Amino acid sequence: MFLPHVGKIFRVYRTADDTVELTLDEVAPYVAPHGVQRKEQTGREPFSIYFHGPIHLSQRIYRFEHPDAGAFEIFIVPIARDAEGYRYEAVFN
Repeated sequence: MFLPHVGKIFRVYRTADDTVELTLDEVAPYVAPHGVQRKEQTGREPFSIYFHGPIHLSQRIYRFEHPDAGAFEIFIVPIARDAEGYRYEAVFN
């Protein structure tokens, strides 16, 4: 679902009427601590998605919207800061 949207902008709702734009930077296989990569019992492989944006967002569930991907809620965690803003990760396992 996310791979076709790498490099695209998603609208993220901080509140019902306050939004910020985050860019989907990367979709990557999830690598657990100690470098172990595993498949869940369901046969699905865990993965992470990474967003980048201009302001700090606290870790929590946010509503995301994209014209092609639709609307959904995901839990994001801020993981890094650079000169352009903040990097966020969401893990799907």
